[in-house]
Amino acid sequence: SKDDSLEVKIDTFSLVTNLRYDTVYYEIGWTDMGNHSNMDGYVSFLRSPVIDIHFDRFNVFLNNRFWSVDPSNLISIDSTAIHLNKVDFGSGDQFARFNGRVSAADGDTLYASFNKLDISTVDRLIGSSGLDFDGILSGNAKVTKPYENISLITELKIDKFKFNRESLGD
Repeated sequence: SKDDSLEVKIDTFSLVTNLRYDTVYYEIGWTDMGNHSNMDGYVSFLRSPVIDIHFDRFNVFLNNRFWSVDPSNLISIDSTAIHLNKVDFGSGDQFARFNGRVSAADGDTLYASFNKLDISTVDRLIGSSGLDFDGILSGNAKVTKPYENISLITELKIDKFKFNRESLGD
């Protein structure tokens, strides 16, 4: 039924890939309600077994604004860990920043930082039509040992928080 489905409005979509040696270069573009978004970069297997992912360009329209990513971003994945370096998304005074390492090893920590991030699209991104989140997220979080005895330390604030259109707090 219409109530339990996710509606995605993409007018056009394009994906172009180019293989060179141990690297896949990609360009992705789409138009969503008249706003053109695009991102391009590469996925490299040059340091095998490590996989490196980089966004060269990130110009994505989300929540009525265009978002970009730090040009020196890098995600490295191997069999034991995921390393995020300057995976920082921003638009004006809003941002979501991710740095650190996710693994089972002691001391490996993923750091996340948020500023005035409108969370109203979370339900769209997770594909849930039964949940509706709204609010403005700011603060910091860090995660260690996510696979066993997870430790999550946060200092987060959500202004104007609503869950299923009901105000909570404030």
